[in-house]
Amino acid sequence: MKISSGQQQVPKQWKKFLSYGPNKIGLVDFLYEEWMKSTYAAMISTRSVFLTHKETCHKYQVLDSCVVREEVPELCTQQEEADYRMLLHVKHASDVGHQTAIIRSPDTDVQVLACYFQPQMHSCQILVHCGNKTRSRFVDIMSISMSLGPFICGSLPGLHAFTGSDYNSAFAGKGRKKAFELVKARPDLCQSMQSLGNHIPISEECLSAVEVFACALYGGDGDSIDELRYRHFCSKNPPSNRLPPCRDALQKHASRANYQAFIWKSALNATEEIPSPQGNGWQLETAYCPSIGWTNPQHQGQYWNSLNVHVVHNVPVLDAVATQTEWHVVSVVAVLKIV
Repeated sequence: MKISSGQQQVPKQWKKFLSYGPNKIGLVDFLYEEWMKSTYAAMISTRSVFLTHKETCHKYQVLDSCVVREEVPELCTQQEEADYRMLLHVKHASDVGHQTAIIRSPDTDVQVLACYFQPQMHSCQILVHCGNKTRSRFVDIMSISMSLGPFICGSLPGLHAFTGSDYNSAFAGKGRKKAFELVKARPDLCQSMQSLGNHIPISEECLSAVEVFACALYGGDGDSIDELRYRHFCSKNPPSNRLPPCRDALQKHASRANYQAFIWKSALNATEEIPSPQGNGWQLETAYCPSIGWTNPQHQGQYWNSLNVHVVHNVPVLDAVATQTEWHVVSVVAVLKIV
């Protein structure tokens, strides 16, 4: 469906319409030109509206009753996902003196990254608005960040990437709650999650630390996931999807988590070049980049050695950042009105 006019009827299945990538791109392309019309001057009023358009970002303002558009170089970036581009916009709002920034997004990734970056936002308080029209709430990120402390907050990107996100799998039967309790109880495990995403590719030291974390996640106190897997198989005879992963599969999983955590931690660096996923737990093919479950020849074709994990995908309702006088539309998937 091509958007050609502001009078065009909105599709009834709005979320389904925007779940198709080209439709989202087409909507942004349409707004990029549409908002230059003088009829939108009253809507923009005294505000500044920021719109991300591909790798660029433009600011719309009203001067002498006319809408003017200018590029904002510090918000131009190669980052593709709205999840972490929004944090770059919050940092920009913080740098120009705004005291409060409201993020509208249902994604857990955004709240995790907001807690991680809150200490770098000066005195700007981050609020995450989530819910729907009938039931909504504001999550005070500053209060959460202060309650957890910088040590725990520093581990959140690595922990979230390692225990399962939109970009990496999750350990079957091992929820984030247990993993988070381990991080709070054991400083060494917290530090292992902090190390994820610090360097590309993942180091041997980090792999060893992550293996200890995985052992603790499955109730072991050693540093060999293969030995723990064997003991679980002999003593409990559980279903294959409840066994710990083998070390080879765990290393690939950790490499993907490290890669994603690295991208998240670089969210505030607009000029950061995103490294290729090739060699970071992924293999490059013609049209897509599938994950590598294991590389050890003896594991090829043996699906019981895989992580037996699942990925949950979210379709965001709206990805935007708002301050008292600014709108930052990072990923246009709904209409945001601030009064």
